[in-house]
Amino acid sequence: MFKVTPKGRATTLSKTLLTAGLLGAAALSTLSAGSAQAATECADGSCTWAQWTAGTIGTLLSDPLIVGDKIFTWISTAVVGDLNDPTTTVSAEDFKPIYLFNLDKPFTNFSYDFTYEVTVTDSSKYIDAVDFDTDAVPLASPASIAKADYTFTGGNSVITLTSTNGTPDVELVVGAQPKSMTVRNYYGNLIPGGTGDGEIDTLENSFRQVPAPLPLLGVGAVFGSIRKLRKFSSQLKTFSMG
Repeated sequence: MFKVTPKGRATTLSKTLLTAGLLGAAALSTLSAGSAQAATECADGSCTWAQWTAGTIGTLLSDPLIVGDKIFTWISTAVVGDLNDPTTTVSAEDFKPIYLFNLDKPFTNFSYDFTYEVTVTDSSKYIDAVDFDTDAVPLASPASIAKADYTFTGGNSVITLTSTNGTPDVELVVGAQPKSMTVRNYYGNLIPGGTGDGEIDTLENSFRQVPAPLPLLGVGAVFGSIRKLRKFSSQLKTFSMG
């Protein structure tokens, strides 16, 4: 996604109010507060990278982000120490039927590569579409290129999505009805030909959890609306704190 700030970034919030009407009030819902999971640093759906990756809960390697019945668990980082600084945060958000994972790090062109797992615990729901997006300097040269690999339970083909200079990418999940997936996000020289890539800021993985699939066109419209609504909500929060 694009945004314009005093730092020279670019923003698009057009059609937010129009698409909000299509999505209904559920799109503006806040993080679910009724989790049955034990309270942890990340149980409210937001924490630092260090908290997310360094927790010890039972046999888990991390302190999972928890949003309603969704669990986001860190699995690995390709280079130990990458992203592990106080300015890097992670969050998970509920915009029914869309759920987001967000990595927020000040603009960087340092490569990184990490993997996490998403688990849907509602037995009546499954993942039917995925989306990938970044915040980047538009028309950057060299280009800002990031990729996300989505690997699903149930034998579905791996889906690889690419965000170039902040453009989103979306695809339907074809085949089995997965209830969990692993997501690998990688950026910079970890991508073939990606050395010297332009800077990126936030990174977002989104997925739709539904009992029945919809056409890809509808999926793209919903994901796009959620991106705009989330950015609008974040700007309002920043403004109110200023």
